[in-house]
Amino acid sequence: MVKDYNAKLVGTERVQDRTAYKLELTAKDETVPFARILYWVDTENFLPLKAEFYTETGKLLRRALYEERKQLGGALRPSKITIENALEAGTKTVMTILEMEIRDLPDSMFTKEALLESCKKP
Repeated sequence: MVKDYNAKLVGTERVQDRTAYKLELTAKDETVPFARILYWVDTENFLPLKAEFYTETGKLLRRALYEERKQLGGALRPSKITIENALEAGTKTVMTILEMEIRDLPDSMFTKEALLESCKKP
């Protein structure tokens, strides 16, 4: 996120019974999917607690909750992530991470071209 967004601390709030830093992330350019992100990070362990993703016009698109912190891949991490679609009430995606293996991956895997290539049918 540091590469794509400028961050500003806008305060602290209570989230999930935790004290959280509230950060405002603004896009450095138009190549990122969200123009603005509000991001709440636990003040004790710096783990994400909540995020809201906005368009350039200020419309809320997605809301994410990061819950059930546990040891994964050798570090404390959220093991449940719920992403709500703010445009369609009641629609959400829930990801539960049961285990994690840390591997070094080349940056070239995380490009638009690599993603499109991985989606091609054999």
